[in-house]
Amino acid sequence: MLIRKAIPTDNGQLAQLTAMTPMDGTIGLRIDRHPDFFGLLKERGNFIVWVAEDNDGSIIGSFSVTKELFNICGEKKWIFYLGDLKIHPSYRGSNLAFRLVKQMYRQLVQDGADLLLCNAAEGNAVVMDFFRGRAGIPEFIKVADFTAYQLIPRRCRRADNKDAAGLTGLAGFYDDFYATYVFHPVIGHLDTCIHFINRKEQAITSAVSVFDPYSLKQHVLRHYSPATAIMLGWLRMLRPFLDLSPIPRKGESLRILYVKYLGFAYNRENELRYLLRQVRNYAFTNNYHLISIAADEKDHSVRKIVEPLSRFVFRSFGLMASLKNSMPLVRDISRGIVYEDFSLL
Repeated sequence: MLIRKAIPTDNGQLAQLTAMTPMDGTIGLRIDRHPDFFGLLKERGNFIVWVAEDNDGSIIGSFSVTKELFNICGEKKWIFYLGDLKIHPSYRGSNLAFRLVKQMYRQLVQDGADLLLCNAAEGNAVVMDFFRGRAGIPEFIKVADFTAYQLIPRRCRRADNKDAAGLTGLAGFYDDFYATYVFHPVIGHLDTCIHFINRKEQAITSAVSVFDPYSLKQHVLRHYSPATAIMLGWLRMLRPFLDLSPIPRKGESLRILYVKYLGFAYNRENELRYLLRQVRNYAFTNNYHLISIAADEKDHSVRKIVEPLSRFVFRSFGLMASLKNSMPLVRDISRGIVYEDFSLL
């Protein structure tokens, strides 16, 4: 068995491995990465992928890291995001995951990395156990309980879909809004989003920026709870009367529109609710299955707006560790409000 860095010609095998290793959470998803497995990583930042190759040249395992710039307690710092820990079903129970993690650990130490970040779906006990120090790497601690609220697109006859006439002031507006968050990515990629913005005398008072990552990743619905099945069945029956978009089915590739950023000025919560109506109308018009908005459970101001609109949710955990002496900072992060851009996870 050979463990090496991935090369461009590994694209097909890595996409196939990803399809063979779905997320086993409360709601089961298979995330495909066609046509370019590396495309999602390129959007995040500089990356390295380690792969395990067996004797006949087949890729049987992978692990990736991306170097990304985050704002932490008001300062910009580099974070190393870990993902794509995939093991071929035939090698589960072997020491392959251990070997990949140890190789990644050596790489990170060599590169002088400090803060590590990863995300694990609720119910994924294997990953959660793995990052509790089993592989001889520092233990990760939970810094956030994330809920990805799923809104059903719906025609809103009084909502006007409108892309902003310009992005003037938008990055600064989001910077100000997320300044109260102890941890969030540096604002970027606004040129790839569709924007819904309210202004008063040229000043932005509320905004929502949405992004469709379908060209980078595709979610295939595998299974869900009996309660979710009942709810989806009711929605299918009511769809003709409620002006709803198509209701997703098992085995179907979902079209998900992600809220990449949102924000509102003091006392402007109702404006954000109105903009979300516009987003739902836009998603309905463009045949999306879902609109996804992720929030930390500590983010009460956003949750109270979004939660009543959501019909079902995905839950996950943000986990962090330090390779140096920054665990006090990690613990500070765990006590504050955290934001992650789920459109690129």
